[in-house]
Amino acid sequence: MWIAGLARLVFATPIIDKCVCLPGQSCWPSAADWSSLNGTVGGKLTVIYPVGRPCHDPTFDQSVCSSITKQFTNGTWKSDQIGR
Repeated sequence: MWIAGLARLVFATPIIDKCVCLPGQSCWPSAADWSSLNGTVGGKLTVIYPVGRPCHDPTFDQSVCSSITKQFTNGTWKSDQIGR
């Protein structure tokens, strides 16, 4: 009985596919929709990028990436990063 339950869990469609909309997907709001929403909150929306973005193309920056790499095990530094 538990094997069947485990199999259903392993082969199930990830829940994230059903409840998360990511940039580039058809469900993601257009630039005009984001701009309109940003206007309703006084321009307080910001784009958040992963903290490691400077370590990857096309935004690679050696000096910034080195700094991130040195700090990455520092829990305080990590908790201060918006795009972690």
